[in-house]
Amino acid sequence: MITSARSKQHVETSKLRNVETSKNRTGETPGRLVKKVPVFAFMLIVVGAMGALILSGGCTSDGYPLENSWHTQGKAPSSSPQPATFAYRYPDIPPVLNARDLKEFAARFRHRVILIDFWASWSRRTREEMTMLARLQDDLDDEGFQVIGCCLDPEEKWGSVIVPMLHASNANFPCVVIPESAKAGIREWLAPNWSYDLPARFILDRNGNVVAQELSVASLSDVEQQVRKYVNGVSGRTYSTALSVSASAIRAKLVDVRAGKGESIPEMTADPSSAKRLAEQVADAISVRADRSRNPRIAILPFGDAKDRRRATTLGRETADHLAAILKEKGYFDILLPEQTQKLVDEMGLSTMSIDYEASLIKGKLSADYLIMGWIRTQTSNDTRPVQQAAAKPAPPVPSPAFREIVDEETPEPEP
Repeated sequence: MITSARSKQHVETSKLRNVETSKNRTGETPGRLVKKVPVFAFMLIVVGAMGALILSGGCTSDGYPLENSWHTQGKAPSSSPQPATFAYRYPDIPPVLNARDLKEFAARFRHRVILIDFWASWSRRTREEMTMLARLQDDLDDEGFQVIGCCLDPEEKWGSVIVPMLHASNANFPCVVIPESAKAGIREWLAPNWSYDLPARFILDRNGNVVAQELSVASLSDVEQQVRKYVNGVSGRTYSTALSVSASAIRAKLVDVRAGKGESIPEMTADPSSAKRLAEQVADAISVRADRSRNPRIAILPFGDAKDRRRATTLGRETADHLAAILKEKGYFDILLPEQTQKLVDEMGLSTMSIDYEASLIKGKLSADYLIMGWIRTQTSNDTRPVQQAAAKPAPPVPSPAFREIVDEETPEPEP
C-alpha cells in the first residue's frame, strides 16, 4: 500500500514538472498554445491571398480593378472612369426608323451633302468598305459632308452585332436600323428601281434632293468621286450606265436556300450581246461562291427583263439554259433546269420579284442548296439614265431661320 501511494505521488509530481517546463519555454500553458495554432494559420491564409492579388496585376478574379470600391464595397467608384475611345457614341436602344423618320433624320443635316449608306452584317463588302467611309467623313466633315448608315439587320442585333461592327470599323457617323416594313417606302423615296442589293448608297444635295444612286455595280472610288463633286458644289449627274445598242448587261443573285439569304453579284456586260457570254460570266462568279466539293444542288430561274421583272425574255431564257450547261462543265452536276425551277417556284406561290425582295421566303421550301436568279437589261429594255453636263459651281445655300430650328445644335453651320 505504501509503495502504491508513493508511485501515485511520483506520477503527479512528474506532471507538475512537465507543466512548469512547458510554461517556462513558451510563456503559455499547453492549452493556450493549441488555441494559438488556428489563429496563426488564418493569418498565413490572409497574407497569401493578398500576395496573390498583387501578383494578379491588381484585379479581382472577374477582372475588376481593386480600387473599384463600388464592386467590392457597394460604394461609388474610387476613381473616375476612363473616357471612351470610340469615334462615335451609339445609343443603347436601337434607333429603328421607317421611311418618314429617315427623311426627318436626314433633314437635320440638310445643309450638308449626305451619303445614305445601306449595309448589313452579312454583306462582307459593306463591312469592309465602312472604314473608308469613316475616313471620307473625317476628310470632308469641315466642308459640309455627312454619312448616315442604315443597317438592314434585325434590331435585336443592335448591341451584340451592329454596334461592335461599327466600332471595329472606326465609324464616326450616325447609324440607324431599317426594319423590313420600311423598305418599300424607302425605295419609293430614294430609287424605285432599287432591288435592295448591297451595297446601296444614295447622295442627297444640300437641299435634300436625291441626286445620285450608287448601287452594287459602283465601286467605292466612284462613290467618293461623286461625293466630292457635290461637296464642291457641282450639280447634275456626270456619268451614265447607258449601254451601247449592241450590248447587254446581267445582274444576278445567288440565294442560299438553307439560310434564306441572298448575295448580289455585280453587274456584268457583254458587248456584243451574247447569251453564252453572259452565262459564262455568271458561272465564273458562282464558282467562287458555291463550294463545288460538296456537290450542291443548284436551281436556276430564267432571267427576267430589267424593266419588267415579272416576265422572262428570250435572251434571259437562253442565258439560263447556257448557265446550266456551263455549270455542269465546271463540275456542278446536280442542276435543276430553269423550266423545272420556274414550275416549282410557281407552285409555291412565289415569284422572282418576291424572292428578290425577301430571300427568306424561299428558305427550306425549295429542294436545292442554291438558287440563281437575276435580270438582263439591254438598250431597248432599259431606260438609261441620261448624262447631264456639270453645272457651274453655285454658291453654297444658306439655310433659312425656319430651317435652322430643325438642325441639331451640335451640327456646325456651313461656312460662307
